[in-house]
Amino acid sequence: MKENFSTAAEVKDLSGIGVQAFRVDDDRFRRSLAYKGNVMVDVLSPRQEKLQKRVLSIVLEKEIN
Repeated sequence: MKENFSTAAEVKDLSGIGVQAFRVDDDRFRRSLAYKGNVMVDVLSPRQEKLQKRVLSIVLEKEIN
């Protein structure tokens, strides 16, 4: 999925969240995605990076533990 977004927008790795986490930072696709175990989380709202990272952390922590 990361490769698909990178063809149309800037993709930035997010460390410390899930096994693979990245942010698509483009006006069309401002979102953060993370994978951990069998769980994938895709956060579209809120649009701010800091808040999206917090949502990812909370959801993945609750889902895995």
